[in-house]
Amino acid sequence: AQEDGLWPEAVDALVLEEQHKFEIIDIDKARYKVRRVVIFFNDKEANHHARVEVSESSLIESRGISARITDLSGKLLKKIGKDDIQEAQVSAGYQFYSDSKHQWADLSWAEYPYRIEYEFELEYKTLFLWPGWMPREDIPVLKAG
Repeated sequence: AQEDGLWPEAVDALVLEEQHKFEIIDIDKARYKVRRVVIFFNDKEANHHARVEVSESSLIESRGISARITDLSGKLLKKIGKDDIQEAQVSAGYQFYSDSKHQWADLSWAEYPYRIEYEFELEYKTLFLWPGWMPREDIPVLKAG
């Protein structure tokens, strides 16, 4: 699965690029953009990475999700549309009401290898909340920023 020489050892999936940009627009407004490109070589342990997820509330608004699935040569297999994005209200069990909403899309494909690319943008209506970030431990990353 590693004939391409991208990684020195066999892996189930490989993040080619992961970009996070948090831009402060005003005293009470910020924009957060994420772009991620992943290659999946087989169906073993990495398929949970073939998913894009976005949470929003009255203070964080989604500006949209775009995603596509291609083969390794770049041939488009599927472009994710509005009908492919699931949405649900979410709240903790102790809350009577919450304005939180969760959006997600499954980007897995039946034939390997394949590549996913997705982007999303969130608008923050406060600077009190900032996006979190954790290094990836279960999947190698070639380029991040």
